[in-house]
Amino acid sequence: MNARTSLQYCVHDVGNGLTQNRGKFLLAIGMYIVSTVMFLREFQSYGPLLDSSNISLLDILIYYNKGMGVFDSLSGEPFVLPLFWISQTVLIAFVVSYYPVEDLSSYGVNVLVRSQKRWLWWLSKCVWVITAVLFFYGLGVFIAFLFTLPFGAPFEFPDTQTVLLISALDITDCNLPMHLGSLMIPIVISMALSLTQVSLSLFIGPTYSFVALMCYVFASVFFFSPLLIADYSMLLRNALFYPGGIQALNAFVVGGVVALVSIMLGIARINRIDIVSKNSN
Repeated sequence: MNARTSLQYCVHDVGNGLTQNRGKFLLAIGMYIVSTVMFLREFQSYGPLLDSSNISLLDILIYYNKGMGVFDSLSGEPFVLPLFWISQTVLIAFVVSYYPVEDLSSYGVNVLVRSQKRWLWWLSKCVWVITAVLFFYGLGVFIAFLFTLPFGAPFEFPDTQTVLLISALDITDCNLPMHLGSLMIPIVISMALSLTQVSLSLFIGPTYSFVALMCYVFASVFFFSPLLIADYSMLLRNALFYPGGIQALNAFVVGGVVALVSIMLGIARINRIDIVSKNSN
């Protein structure tokens, strides 16, 4: 099998996966619209303290990905679930959950039979997962951009006062590379978690792997630990804003390692699956 044919399989998976999950991506659009409206309502609640002409794309993207601070049960402060962060994480997991395994009962069987290279089928699914995550976050950027157009400042630097009041983040000492780097972390972590979920689905099925990931994500909300990498995607737990928080370099390295291990586990598993028996049951 040549490189051109391999590319064709990847292109087919990306196109087919996006098409089959278009309803889920519409949910993502709705989720981002609701979140942006919530941002604007909160912005307006501060009245003259904030200047609407300064609303930028980064202001909204920071709001999307702020998550929640580390919960301290002894502080006396009420526990508030980061509803948007949870919704975003759950919906991404929902998008990638079923397509790879379901493909084993349809077009994917033909690929496996024709190519005799099971790793090619799996790597094609990994490309789909990565593309789906990028497309998902891209929708968020697009929606945020559309909402900033009426204010005339989509590409302005994030406003310190706006981010502090609405997202509870002090960005006084942050420059543009720091902002972009911190906003890349949720994308990398989502890729790593999604690849882990899809790899796990080859062992226990997509439903149980989805449930397992959700339990892991909710544990990240309540606890702060290097072992809970979903923590890494919350800006309020980033070292830029929280002493002892997650360093960007560590997040990228850990996310990359988790993604690579998940890909290798998937290859090992797909080479052991009895495709004929699986499709005859």
